[in-house]
Amino acid sequence: MTHFTFPEYSFEIFDTILKIIYGKEINVSTMDSEFLLNLLEASDRFKLFDKVDYLQSYLIEVRSSWIYDNIFKLIPTAFENDNFHQLKSFVIDLICKDTKWFLSLKQFNDLPENQLIKFLQINDLSIEEFHVWNAVLSWSFKRNADLNEKKNGKNKMGKINSSDISYFIHNCNDCGPCFGTTDLWITPKEAHSDEHNIAYQPLSNFGYHRKDCYDIELREEPGGFQIVDYEVFQVVHV
Repeated sequence: MTHFTFPEYSFEIFDTILKIIYGKEINVSTMDSEFLLNLLEASDRFKLFDKVDYLQSYLIEVRSSWIYDNIFKLIPTAFENDNFHQLKSFVIDLICKDTKWFLSLKQFNDLPENQLIKFLQINDLSIEEFHVWNAVLSWSFKRNADLNEKKNGKNKMGKINSSDISYFIHNCNDCGPCFGTTDLWITPKEAHSDEHNIAYQPLSNFGYHRKDCYDIELREEPGGFQIVDYEVFQVVHV
């Protein structure tokens, strides 16, 4: 006799999977939303792809408020499995529609690094970029004691205050998100011109490379470049 063990699944989940395999009816309307999420993952494990599509559609159409309230429970499932394309699209849409809400949730700082990177690769976030980088800084500070020391020490690695941006533009050579004193800066173009425009200028999608500040050359020549030409592929603790 062959024995199969699946310790990652509860008896109830495995019993429901067996009912599906043997063609018995299941009533998803009586099931808890988190149970349905676990059932979705188990259905994918056992290659019950019709049920995978059905459960995704049901969760989105009937349990959308639960998804909204528990979005961080959905992120590992949605981001790390290519078969959950419906759920991934729905979760990304929620994040894009209200990015400020998403960043304000305390669970954001608990995201694993690979999921944070996938979040940073999402287009069409509905928030100014400096808010995103402030959230990434908070995420980094929670994980790295050295960064916390820099944050509170002379390097002044802290939040970017939107009310101070105009002052920085007119009085500093550089401004914008900065991870230490020798990293890439996101700056207004006016910060690198000979004459600063007196009128308020918002931060543009523009970066500046100070060649003499790098141990490893990131670009062949110093000077300005468009941030849009670069894609986040890794978050590095320094």
